[in-house]
Amino acid sequence: MNYDKKWIVFFILLCLSACSIKLFPSKDKWYAKHYIIMQDFEWKIYKELSLAGKKQFQELFWKVRDPKAQVTFTSRLDIVIKNIKNENYHQPWNTDRGRIYLLNGNPAEIRYVENTNLGSTETVSSDAVRSGINIDRSKEDIGARLSELWVYPYKSYRITYQFDFVQPRQWKLIPKLSESLYLGELELYSRVVTYRIIDVEKYLEQLEELKKIK
Repeated sequence: MNYDKKWIVFFILLCLSACSIKLFPSKDKWYAKHYIIMQDFEWKIYKELSLAGKKQFQELFWKVRDPKAQVTFTSRLDIVIKNIKNENYHQPWNTDRGRIYLLNGNPAEIRYVENTNLGSTETVSSDAVRSGINIDRSKEDIGARLSELWVYPYKSYRITYQFDFVQPRQWKLIPKLSESLYLGELELYSRVVTYRIIDVEKYLEQLEELKKIK
């Protein structure tokens, strides 16, 4: 590996960290559905627990949060199931677009960019997503030439997620190094504020007790 390639790998790993892209979800269906909204200390502890401990963790997870958080999650999950099921019929939340939607909700703007020399674009508002429009394009003859951009306002910035279409029916998240810092801040805000834990100290004490369960 030459010097330039080492730096490329370094920056990719840095971006993945900033984007909070953790280890790919296991066959644990609950974890696959919730890990994207979990704070770092939660998923680290969860992975250490016994099966019985994980079961109690799952029961505790929403009890310690603001009741509005679960309502938000359920609403977003319904939209993911309705709109992204063609990517993963059994677990549509276990897709790149599904995870980002569960975490951040409606983009302010969705843009489709065709990667050709002509460079045509199309814009769809977040209202279209909210109303249940089918945003899946896997049946179109677009090959790998189309990118889908989800734009979120954060502070004075516009954070953009880029998903590239991959045959036969997937949209894969493409890390954007230039926005890694603010993108990470946006995702941290979503975890800490949107999915707010009411009493973190008490919750940590409860999690320590779960570690003792065999």
